[in-house]
Amino acid sequence: MGSLSRYRPRAAVPSLCSWLMLSIFASIGLGAPATAQTYPNRPIHLIVPFAPGAIVDLAARVAAERIGSALGQSVVIENRPGASGNTGIAQVLQSRADGYTLGFTSDSIVAINPHIYARMPFDPLTDPACVGMVGSATQILIVRPDLEAANLGEFIALARSHPGQFSYGSAGAGSTLHLGAHLFASMAGITLTHVPYKGAAPALVDLVAGRIDLMSVTAVSVMPQIRAGAVRVLAVGGNTRMSALPTAPSTEEAGLPGYKSTLWFGVIAPHDTAPGIVETLNAALRAIPEDPAARRRLDQAFIEPMPLTPLQMSTLIRADWQRWQPIIRAAGVHLE
Repeated sequence: MGSLSRYRPRAAVPSLCSWLMLSIFASIGLGAPATAQTYPNRPIHLIVPFAPGAIVDLAARVAAERIGSALGQSVVIENRPGASGNTGIAQVLQSRADGYTLGFTSDSIVAINPHIYARMPFDPLTDPACVGMVGSATQILIVRPDLEAANLGEFIALARSHPGQFSYGSAGAGSTLHLGAHLFASMAGITLTHVPYKGAAPALVDLVAGRIDLMSVTAVSVMPQIRAGAVRVLAVGGNTRMSALPTAPSTEEAGLPGYKSTLWFGVIAPHDTAPGIVETLNAALRAIPEDPAARRRLDQAFIEPMPLTPLQMSTLIRADWQRWQPIIRAAGVHLE
């Protein structure tokens, strides 16, 4: 595979995940590729553009097991972190479009990074073929346990009366944890001080110690601290509660309607991957809700399955790309 710097996006592509048009012709017998009829006959490689152990990596392993089980072929996970996920995905999109090199993406790569990085090595709206989704994880708003605010409304009132005196930690500038908390502050009409860390774990340590006041995090990264009473949950970021936190209100219930901050995870392929191959892979992923082992793994990470078609996935990418653009612009985040 070529280096990241040598990659050049395709100059002109008709539309997001345009293989869908090809599938129409294939369905009436015009040009269905032979590779789709024999696929797969050797191991598939799934490139995960983050280090092992993170929630993205966990979701990717569920996808790999589901695809491997459904297709009767091994799926090899390769972790290739770098540039907030851009490096690994760029390498995927340079690969042969034969269905044997797939990429595991998150919303941060395809909907957030394009508005943060001055030079993207690919265009997420035109270069990938959308394969299918694994699931989504809702972020929750947590505070240090001794904070003098018992609920979301009280925290907002406290922050309004002391602008800039309360802080929030994140996994780094431009991370989903940063933008989730920034969006909350913006919608609540409060001013909070951002304290970026090199990962969510050290930020959580400082929250427990009382050195910062608030974080927006996924449940899997903080559930032990919640159960131990080391942090307190203000609200679940969306319009529904989490079954794992039945007493925690949603932000909708808590008086901040319209606030939503989630992470989602899915599989992509090089642009010209045959429609038949994409359909085969998508069928495997859409069966996740009916797979007890896959559901158990997702439940343990507090990830909700998202059995979407490729067209629905492409629509989601474009919608989130548009949704995050003004938020990131207002946050003033820029990376080279």
